[in-house]
Amino acid sequence: MITLPAMLVYTPFVVATAPLSAKPYWSWRNELSSAGATPIEERRIAWWAGPPSLGGAGAIFLSLMSTFAT
Repeated sequence: MITLPAMLVYTPFVVATAPLSAKPYWSWRNELSSAGATPIEERRIAWWAGPPSLGGAGAIFLSLMSTFAT
């Protein structure tokens, strides 16, 4: 089965970029700000982490469903 190795590889990325609370998001934005990013750059960087996280969460869900549906 290829779904388990794929999930093991992709799950840490999804968890890192899609935190369960807003606190990690705001600490990430503060780090970007202290590195010299403007608020517009902070939002752009944070926004681009969203689609891969959502796609990865969907892929993990679908692979789990296909595993348990058989």
